[in-house]
Parts: sequence; C-alpha cells; structure tokens
Amino acid sequence: MRKIALFLALALCAVSCIYPYNAEVGGTGGNLVVEGDIVVGSMSNFALSSLMPLGSNGSPQPVEAELWVEDINGAHYEGVPGEKKGEYDVNLHGADTSLEYRLCIKVAGGRDYCSAWAKPSGSCVIDKLDYFINESDGRKQGLYVRMSMHSEDGTQHFRYRYVETWEYTSYWRADSYYDPEITEDSPNGTVVMFSNGENNYYCWKTASSRGINLATTETMGVNRLDDYPLFYYEATNDKMSRLYRLDLEVYPVSIESYRYLEHIRDVSNYDGSLFAPIPSEVRGNLRCVTDDDEIVYGYVGTSSPQKARIYIDNGVTMLYVRPEMRDAEYEAVAPEDWLLYYTSRNWRPYYNDLMAGECNWAPARCVDCTYYGGTKNRPADWPNQDK
Repeated sequence: MRKIALFLALALCAVSCIYPYNAEVGGTGGNLVVEGDIVVGSMSNFALSSLMPLGSNGSPQPVEAELWVEDINGAHYEGVPGEKKGEYDVNLHGADTSLEYRLCIKVAGGRDYCSAWAKPSGSCVIDKLDYFINESDGRKQGLYVRMSMHSEDGTQHFRYRYVETWEYTSYWRADSYYDPEITEDSPNGTVVMFSNGENNYYCWKTASSRGINLATTETMGVNRLDDYPLFYYEATNDKMSRLYRLDLEVYPVSIESYRYLEHIRDVSNYDGSLFAPIPSEVRGNLRCVTDDDEIVYGYVGTSSPQKARIYIDNGVTMLYVRPEMRDAEYEAVAPEDWLLYYTSRNWRPYYNDLMAGECNWAPARCVDCTYYGGTKNRPADWPNQDK
C-alpha cells in the first residue's frame, strides 16, 4: 500500500502541470478517489478515499461523506455506512433497469461530486456455473470452479463479483468447553460439558470478492465464454471439506469502464477492497460539481447483474483430503492447571474420561473450529442441518 501511495503521489506530481492539484477534500488534504459501480437490481458498494500529495508522508485515507444514487426521475437511494470507514452500501434491489442513474457525493466543506448519467450497460446470460475435478495418476488433485456465459446484444466486456460460504470442522470433536470465569469455587475456571447439540466442531466462513475481476470476449470472435475458470482449489483446501456455496454476479460494463478498470488492475496490481487509480493515463467519469477544475479519480459504471449459485458437496465429489495435523496431541490436565493451559498454551478441553476421572486437553487448533477464523453463525438458508 505504501508503494502504491508513493507511486500515485509521483504520478500526481508528474501531471500537475496539466491538471491543477486541489488540496482540500473533506479536510483530508488530497484528491477524492471513488471505487465502486452502480449495480441496478443488487447491492452497490462504494469506497471513498483521498489521494495524498507527494511529500505528505501519508497513505490514501478513507473519506466520510453523504453518498447516494439517484435516477433520472429523481428517486434517491441513500448510502449506508459499511463496516469500514469510507465504505458505503446502496440498496438498488428492485430499481428500474430502464432508467439512467448517477452517483452523488457530498463531503465536508460543501464540495459535491457526481458521476455521469448512464443506463445499465449491455446484457449477459450465465449459461452454466459448475466445477471440474482435476485428476492425475488416478488421484483427485483439486477442483476448478468455472462459468459459461454469453451476450445476445454484442456486449463484450464484463465484471464479476462473488460471495463464498463454506462449512468445515475441527480436527477432533470436543465434548467440553472451558469457561474462564474465576470464582471462589472455581479459581482456575470451569470445564463444561456440551449439551443440546452445542459444539465447537462445525463452523462457517464467508469471503467476498476482492480486487478487480474482469472477463472479455473481445478476442474470442463470438460473444460467449465457455468453461471460464474462476477458481482452483487443491484437495486439501478446507473450502472443499464439507459443503461450499458460491454466489456469483456478472454484469456488463461499457468499454470505457472496462479500459479504466483494466488499467488500474494492471498498473497497481493491488488486490484489496480499496484501490487508488493512476491519474497519468486514464480519466474517469466523475467530476466535482462545485469546482470543475478539481480532478476526481475513479470510474463509476452502471450495470444490471446476472446471478448464479452453486453448491459443491464433498459427499458427492469425495475430493477433500484433510492435511495432516502435525504434533496433534492431547493430555490429561489437572484443574489447577486449566487456566495456565487456556492462556499460555492456547489449549482447550477435548474429552472427559469419566472412568479415569481425567479431563483431557488438546491444542485449540485441533478441537476448536473458530481457531481458523470461522464462526458458529450457520447461514439461515444453509442446506446442511449441522449446527
């Protein structure tokens, strides 16, 4: 990020003789950078930051503002702040795809910005979302997730985004958990048996697309993509361990938007939720309404998505091979050592041997699925009944 910020500051310096630098955006001291697209019929996500000038010793900073999308008939769709500062979500589910839209932004100091009016670009049809298992020497090595799509109106340029959700388990299934609350009767905490189906064995993870994901049929000779690879997962990837779901959105973009995004992706080579456009070659479609001389970086496309979903069940693929858990071990731990094992060694209860009167503990990575970043928040519409 620091290298990108330095590169952008140098680029600003290089073009300052052509484009005047404005030193105030929302009190941050840099030019406004806008990332995101107006996705009519879905949730639109935007990120605002400021590009700092050379010599400022600062990275691009998030910008807080009022943000909304409006249609040509005057309807407003307000932006709601996201999880991170400078990020906003605009709900455009049910919006009319036949109308023109634009993004509007108001930052501190009375500076207003808008993108150009535009209708959703082109169309596309997702024909297939499936997978292909890669085998070598009679063994399943991994799995390709791929899509097939086409356009009936000559559209050649597309952007896609996705959400992945998957269920996985810990290495061993524990029958107890540790309560670290210290009381007079429990000076080292308490080990409690799970009941009513509770466990720390099943977990879920979710990951959203990052960076700039583009596809084009420009060099294909036909307006279609067949078996276009999206991901490849090794047989040892925990996404393939039980049940995996991919929610995919593909939306057409104008050639101007595609060229801009392609340029940013290729030059910055930055995979993140925010990107800093390079001002030296490609200009975007945003302008400062209150100061036409101010440069604004970013290209806000307007599109309508096609959606597809796929589930991949390891019970069907029989692909997953759990990596060996090196140094997996457990041992009986006396009550007076519970707190020590919990805090210093990061161990957790594994199972209680009632016959021997022992409580066996193991490394948290072996018996607690949340150790790897998952949660116990089972999606409400998840097909498996595991909890």
